Amino acid sequence: MIYKQKILFLTMIALTGLLSGCLFSSEQKIVDEAERTVKDAFLADKKNPTAETESFSIFLPEDFHIEEETENNLVLQRDDQLFLLFFNPLEKDNSELLYENIDRDDQLVNAIFKSEDQFGYVVAIPFEDKGEYEVIVGLGGKRITTVSGKGQIAEDAGLMMEMVRSITYK
Repeated sequence: MIYKQKILFLTMIALTGLLSGCLFSSEQKIVDEAERTVKDAFLADKKNPTAETESFSIFLPEDFHIEEETENNLVLQRDDQLFLLFFNPLEKDNSELLYENIDRDDQLVNAIFKSEDQFGYVVAIPFEDKGEYEVIVGLGGKRITTVSGKGQIAEDAGLMMEMVRSITYK
């Protein structure tokens, strides 16, 4: 009887280790995909603007629309998902100020991208213990934030980088 209990115990330990490895590899895949998608958007040619505000022009994917505009913020919406765009025209595209002010505790994703005249980043941190993540993508003095499910982080972050890169101030 004791022999069977030991075998059962060892089997449970092995399964726990195996499942932990699968979860880690799944999370690593999400991180890698988000970093790759945002880096590709950072390095790609700027998208042509499709929308105008009082302050700038911006590329918005077809399913996005402007919900509200204030002095330094733009609220965008896609279906039920909100995106908050903050912009400071006085900050250059290589500014790291907005990135430095992000609380990056417990981040799932935290990657930066630099070129000669640009500083970009993506950060994803747990949001309110609901299995969702606050996704923050920025380029210099422009930052866009949304809440995404784990499986949606890479796609949302790539679109977000395309949008902030496309901004042209008037």
